[in-house]
Amino acid sequence: MSKKLFYIFVFLIFVLFLSGCTTNEIVPGPNSQTAELHIYFEPNPVPYNAIDEEWNCTITIEESNGIPVNLKSITFLGYNWLDELSLTLVLGTSDIQWWFGTSFLFSYSTIQADIPTSTERQYDMVTVEGIDSNGHQVETTGRINYLAIEY
Repeated sequence: MSKKLFYIFVFLIFVLFLSGCTTNEIVPGPNSQTAELHIYFEPNPVPYNAIDEEWNCTITIEESNGIPVNLKSITFLGYNWLDELSLTLVLGTSDIQWWFGTSFLFSYSTIQADIPTSTERQYDMVTVEGIDSNGHQVETTGRINYLAIEY
């Protein structure tokens, strides 16, 4: 019986010794990085196209930190020439997939789509939101300026 107690005692000491070998420091791992989103508009400011009777530009969304992103929404807030909010448009994942052909942004990549608008406004604030492959919520905001119609 004492031999059995001896082995239990040695086992417990071994377990206690190993538990003291850990550290309480949080060591940054690969999941600590966060994607970086950027948004660009070309041209900006956007001139009025009298032939098409609309303003046309290209939106580019870029990831620049090597972390893929699932895009969840793109929100357009349009402001008129009195600087009043005149448009709110929220695109969800399926809208983004239809418009860009995908809602997934690979690391160090870009996606593009054309933006035509026939409603006169001064500018749009555009916010892109997503969740990166490490689970971080990421977003970026940009501004599209529209040139006035010249009569």
